Amino acid sequence: MNNLNTRMSIKNTSKEAIRSRLLKNAAHFWGQQNIHNLDPFIRLLMESLSIELFKAYNEIETTDARVLEKITRLLTPELYVSPRPAHAVAYLRINEPGQVLDAHNQFYSQQRIATKEEGILDAEYPIVFTPLGNVRLYDGDIKYLATGDSLYTFNNVRNRTYIGGAERALPPSKVWLGLNINPHEDLNNLNCYMNFNVRVEDWMYTLLAAAKWSCNGVNLSVRNGLTFHNEHTGAVDEKNVFADFEIMKLIETDIKTHYQRSFVTIGNLNEARRNNRHETPALLKDAFSNSEILNTEKNILWIEIEFPSYFTAPVLEQLSFTINAFPVVNRKLQQFFHRLRDINKIIPLISDAHEHFLSVASLSDDRGRIYQALPFRSATEQNGFYSVKYGGTERFDERNAQEYLSYLSELLRDEVAAFAAYGKDFVKSIVNELSQKIKLVNQKIQSDDNKHREIPTYLMVDPIDNVEANMEVRYWITNSTLANNIRAGSELMRLQTSLMIGNSPVLLTNTTGGRDKLKTTDRLNAYKYTLTTRNRLVTYEDIKSFCRLHLGNKISEVNVQKGVGVGIHGYQGIMSTTDVVLQPAMGDLTPKAEWETICTDLKEQISVRAIHGNHYRVMLQA
Repeated sequence: MNNLNTRMSIKNTSKEAIRSRLLKNAAHFWGQQNIHNLDPFIRLLMESLSIELFKAYNEIETTDARVLEKITRLLTPELYVSPRPAHAVAYLRINEPGQVLDAHNQFYSQQRIATKEEGILDAEYPIVFTPLGNVRLYDGDIKYLATGDSLYTFNNVRNRTYIGGAERALPPSKVWLGLNINPHEDLNNLNCYMNFNVRVEDWMYTLLAAAKWSCNGVNLSVRNGLTFHNEHTGAVDEKNVFADFEIMKLIETDIKTHYQRSFVTIGNLNEARRNNRHETPALLKDAFSNSEILNTEKNILWIEIEFPSYFTAPVLEQLSFTINAFPVVNRKLQQFFHRLRDINKIIPLISDAHEHFLSVASLSDDRGRIYQALPFRSATEQNGFYSVKYGGTERFDERNAQEYLSYLSELLRDEVAAFAAYGKDFVKSIVNELSQKIKLVNQKIQSDDNKHREIPTYLMVDPIDNVEANMEVRYWITNSTLANNIRAGSELMRLQTSLMIGNSPVLLTNTTGGRDKLKTTDRLNAYKYTLTTRNRLVTYEDIKSFCRLHLGNKISEVNVQKGVGVGIHGYQGIMSTTDVVLQPAMGDLTPKAEWETICTDLKEQISVRAIHGNHYRVMLQA
């Protein structure tokens, strides 16, 4: 019993608690009832011993934390701890047919930042965005939208304007889109972005895929999701199989999943256009007989969309349609050349303040030979590959330099006080000189912006033929959380483009999803998730671990339970669901609207990784 109490009391590890236990044990050993009867010298020894034990305990705890941190750093896949780029949907109108905007085109938005920690916003910083993939753009646009008893037109930034009312209401749950398209455009696989102007239930987006599309009496084949130009969907070789697990590819896949429900691809619009009928449908002419616009327009291609009965006229009034829309990602392509030498085959990847390394885009030598990442190389290749290292390669980096300078400043200050005690004239002069140097060191430490930099990243290269070579390095960086919350309607200026673009892209949604590299505590959650799930969600605990990984300290508790819901399709009735209930952390200031977006995105991510056939719902604790 005494041993049990002792083990329980050891949890209290303050110096006072350790000292108290030592004195009690000493008094018991010498048969004393009162610890105050002990010799003062004994009490002094116990005081000193308690301090040393306290230090030893803290050293052990620090060592345990460091060992655990190193294990998680080595064994956790970089995908789960790397920074995540912010993303949004942008719109761009072009003036020439047959144009493709590739993923290396770069645009930027100027944002105000503080040059000093917790200071005022006193500087501008460019936040760079690129398309998520190669996007086909069209010389044309949606010019008219008719629904209910209203007719709208659109301006250059996709804001719609009411231009007339119907004498008689159009059929419910139907929308007509009037496209003004260059007749030389190839309209197969035309992408259309649909978004509600107000917040609606998540199932409303799911029902968008159930709409029936037609044009000139031809039923259009429509599939969910955005189609990218020349996207590889066929058989893959050995290298491409592993390349699909590269960090950037997996991030792109997650972002595609996020916007999957808002995009549709129209497959056979060219077939419907061959009928050469561009006149206004009779139903629209009859409803808007007094509209001079519809009676005079001759080159408009009209598409009719019939939605499920849930979509009433007031709901359709809030639904917007856009072509030439595409997801953009906060990433910037960096490029430089580096000379590899026999004694040094390490290439440092530099990132400035507020920038985070994201992924290697390519590595090649001066003979045009492409290098592969170490995990993705062929088994027959002996060299010509590289691996990415995150810090630890250097003996003395900039971050450590700052820490050493801070330590040296404290050490010199102590030594100055020791020398001043001698009172010698030559020592006084040295003391004064050291004091001045200390002030300069302190000023350098305070003014250094390394606190905004991340741990350096390096490429360990094994060159082909083991000879010196000039290497071309291209890699992606991101601004992570700095790129969040750029408002819809913001214009993106051109930084580097391959097209002759007369207009600038405009954001249709707010930017979201940016995340810094995980800290030690969050990295432990990532390690637990990868160790127990292998990125497949089977049990309730797997789902909880996934939620903790993605939300971190934003939530205090996750509960997974069985529930019952009503199916959204006509053939579905009451069905069983798996409900994921999130409890926000105390003091969390995230707005309710943002929580709804988080829950929707989390549900999509869970559905991709979980058992097929289950219906998932993600909600906040009531």
